[in-house]
Amino acid sequence: MPRQSDSLNAERFNHAYFTSKTDAEWVISKMAQLYDLSGKTALEPCVGAGIFVESSKGSGLKWKTNELFPEHGRGFEPDFQEDFLTADLTKFGTFDFVISNPPFGRGSILAKNFIIKSFQLTDVVAMVLPKGMRKPSWLDKRVPRDI
Repeated sequence: MPRQSDSLNAERFNHAYFTSKTDAEWVISKMAQLYDLSGKTALEPCVGAGIFVESSKGSGLKWKTNELFPEHGRGFEPDFQEDFLTADLTKFGTFDFVISNPPFGRGSILAKNFIIKSFQLTDVVAMVLPKGMRKPSWLDKRVPRDI
């Protein structure tokens, strides 16, 4: 279910759009409606300030977090620092979910690649994405048809 952002076009930092607390809480609440989160593990591949982690407190959801550039000082210490698109993250365990606001990149190419990689790690992916990505015409055979 798409949701209109409450973050007034979000904060910009090197083409990064940070997730508002309201949006993160909405994503977690939708996930909790669809899945039992208690005892499950979610991966946040670009954790930033940890807004999804913070918004899930009390849900029983466990997190593994990654941030390629933790030196940006957004106040969250990630579990690991890997290039999400090239690293073998299975060495950190298995994940029930990937929940993230990925970097978009020009033409949303980074977000598309994050989605493809996420589905290599789990069957359940929740991401905050630009409105223009609602149409699945860009999908290829590497992504499940029921995305």
